[in-house]
Amino acid sequence: MGTLTAAVEEDLDFSPAGHIYATHGLHAFAARCPPPLVDWAIRRFTSPGDVVLDPMVGSGTTLVEACLLRRRACGVEIDPLDRLVAKAKATPVDPEAIDDAGAGRTRSPSAGRGGLARRRGPQVLQVVGDLRAELGPRRV
Repeated sequence: MGTLTAAVEEDLDFSPAGHIYATHGLHAFAARCPPPLVDWAIRRFTSPGDVVLDPMVGSGTTLVEACLLRRRACGVEIDPLDRLVAKAKATPVDPEAIDDAGAGRTRSPSAGRGGLARRRGPQVLQVVGDLRAELGPRRV
């Protein structure tokens, strides 16, 4: 048991900065499994190309980590909002498509080269579009 504990402590980063990367910060989810723990488990127990099954997807942390680690991800979730968030977080989007979608829009000088797609992860604009489509017209 001591060897496993030492390996876990050596490999895992539970600092706040260790959790917010890729699309993990897109949606607050109280019961989210820490991304570093999911990354650690996927690296230890699977190989690139393997299928990773998540039977309770929640906000999609395991799906995102599996994709980042070149595994095929499959998940099941009963809650419709969680399914939408997980799908938006884990669906790959071509960065050029995002740049094309934003062509002609004014960017702030601080946006830098590549704009929103490269600063916040390529799924951001897709998530916004999916949420707008799912929620329908705004009611005031």
